[in-house]
Amino acid sequence: MHVPGPTPIRTPQLPTTARSPADRRRVLVVDDDLPHRILTATLLHAAGYAPSAVGSAPRALERIRSDGPELVLTDLVMPGLDGLDLLRALRLIPNGPLAIAMTASDDHELAGEAIELGALAVLHKPFSEVGLAAAIRAGFDAVDDRQRRKIA
Repeated sequence: MHVPGPTPIRTPQLPTTARSPADRRRVLVVDDDLPHRILTATLLHAAGYAPSAVGSAPRALERIRSDGPELVLTDLVMPGLDGLDLLRALRLIPNGPLAIAMTASDDHELAGEAIELGALAVLHKPFSEVGLAAAIRAGFDAVDDRQRRKIA
């Protein structure tokens, strides 16, 4: 008699990019919510990106200086320096990374302020894999556009 085992848990995955590990696009995830930070970084890695993740804006600034990510995905509401403070700081870094904001807040003024401070988009948590994929692709399109303008 065959007894079926437990059903394997399916890990959600974004569509993969066609890049070698050394050529993966660098994304920094900034979120004080550890489970959300891990899940987001895992999804980005499965999609072929090279994510790193930190739990605060000050740690993000350290990582930006040391690793030079191309794109930052930051939560807006965090203790101490928040995502808006991080967006302000990013504006002061010459050729610094572009940013996408994320928040669980329904505060439209907060989202509007993030856009005014340079966020390319604001994702509302919990966001879908499709929403994350679209925002990251658009973010890297903006990074590439900025690079082409610098060369031209």
